[in-house]
Amino acid sequence: MHPILFRVPGLGLPIYSFGAMIAIAFFLASLYLERLGRKFGDDPEHDPPKYAALSLWVLLGVVGGGRLLYVLVHPDEFTRAPDGSVEGGLTVIGRVLAIWNGGLVFYGGFIAAFLLGLWRLKAYKLRTWHAADLTMIAGFVGLGLGRIGCYLVGDDHGRLCDPSLPFPIALTVPDPLPEKSFFDPTLTGKTIYATQIWMMVNGFGIAAIGRWIVGRKGFAGQATFTMTAIYSVTRGIIEYFRGDDVARGYTDTVLFGHSVRLYTSVKIGAVMLPISIAMLIWLRSRARKLQPASV
Repeated sequence: MHPILFRVPGLGLPIYSFGAMIAIAFFLASLYLERLGRKFGDDPEHDPPKYAALSLWVLLGVVGGGRLLYVLVHPDEFTRAPDGSVEGGLTVIGRVLAIWNGGLVFYGGFIAAFLLGLWRLKAYKLRTWHAADLTMIAGFVGLGLGRIGCYLVGDDHGRLCDPSLPFPIALTVPDPLPEKSFFDPTLTGKTIYATQIWMMVNGFGIAAIGRWIVGRKGFAGQATFTMTAIYSVTRGIIEYFRGDDVARGYTDTVLFGHSVRLYTSVKIGAVMLPISIAMLIWLRSRARKLQPASV
């Protein structure tokens, strides 16, 4: 665990692993998006720069939307103290903007990036759903890389489990905890599910599925909504192995006579799954109508 990668010599300024991995994830995902645009774009010569520009808007949506939903789910972390500040002496606005301290919710970033991306596609004259396919593939690659940052700081950690389970199914919480760790101090030395690693593998796996679909030349949008449908299910499953209940936001409800804890991401996934399936059916039907009649 390395919440702080290193400190700038002479200044002592900490370089946080979470922020560093977000930057690395964006850079590599942007390069991969350009490569996808060169291979699958309608204009291999002029499309790659357009995708590079599009990635900047996606980044804005991911960070802005992800942080906004985090603030909405955890308003108590941004409550103004009597002296007019919050944690670390920052103002409320300063604390909201301090994304290097962690706190991005995937679904918030995904929705904002998706909407911003669709808005800019017309300006770049790219086919909407085809461009969405390529952007989503690169986005899930970035998600997988970003989850390495979660692992390095101890964010999005799992709940207690059988100590005999091997890595990467489970991991042992460091004792003592490193500086700026996001782990609950009561977990030191204990074994928990390695949910950060699971989410990393999940991101890379979904990106691979999307890349396979695009390579088979199905209908535009097929990769996008197949990936969102899969993520809705896999993320919902992983949520119930995580141990940071308070950090995610939840409500307890009764379903079919049983008490069930519904996390924020599970609720959003429950809405996204049927929407994704409906979009797949609609786009497939539309693509068939637009195809010329075969001889």
